[in-house]
Amino acid sequence: MAETKVEIELKVELEDFIEAYGDSLDILNKIIDMQKNIMQFKESMSTQEHLNYMSAVDKMDEVNKVVEEKLEKLIKVNTSIKMLAN
Repeated sequence: MAETKVEIELKVELEDFIEAYGDSLDILNKIIDMQKNIMQFKESMSTQEHLNYMSAVDKMDEVNKVVEEKLEKLIKVNTSIKMLAN
């Protein structure tokens, strides 16, 4: 049985639709991959910001230790001066 002109046109349109649908799915998959990459980037930025914060806290702890040592020395010197003055 020979295909009619309408059947041939319908078949061609259906094939075009299926091809376009497949292309759309490929594009959607690429968009999803890009969104995943963006989310991972955001997460890594949050992690990086956290690491920066922790690094700053560590540096502040080091500065605080140095300040405490200097204060202890000042207290010792001050105590020694007071003892000598008496």
